[in-house]
Amino acid sequence: MQKIFDDISAERWFPSDEEMQREFAAYVIARYRRGLVEPEKLSAFALVAARRKFAGRLPLAGASILLVEDDYFVAAEAEAQLRDGGADVLGPSASVVFALALLEGRPSPSAALRDIRLDDETVFPLAEALADRGVPYVFITGYGADEIPVSERERPVFHKPACWNAVIAALAVYSP
Repeated sequence: MQKIFDDISAERWFPSDEEMQREFAAYVIARYRRGLVEPEKLSAFALVAARRKFAGRLPLAGASILLVEDDYFVAAEAEAQLRDGGADVLGPSASVVFALALLEGRPSPSAALRDIRLDDETVFPLAEALADRGVPYVFITGYGADEIPVSERERPVFHKPACWNAVIAALAVYSP
């Protein structure tokens, strides 16, 4: 039980408040005493319960974010940071075509986080599809402002390596 508590309470989204931690520990112990003794099942159940209890306090709770990024490591970090912020992540997508396919037949995401250049293409053709759906977006890039068309320069731009707290704060404005 201690390992389960330690693993879950080490998550970034888990509150550091001691009273909340004691309450959660008591919850895990109570489930164990009621017969949920198999470690894997207790761990899975406790994780779901903790997310339900504490995820509402996360800045991106309830948000769905389309992630468009072609660099594997940046995409993995962005996905982890967005999930830690409480978002459901659609993607990551490494191309405009795949990003458009992700939008098909789904409810519109709350917002999008987009790189500017994906291998040999730019993400600007995706702007129209997002605008048609009313999806706001921010940029994450290693390029300068001169790579962004004048019509897109009012959007928030975060340069790699990004400050994830700032990115999440910018996206949180669009959270439900």
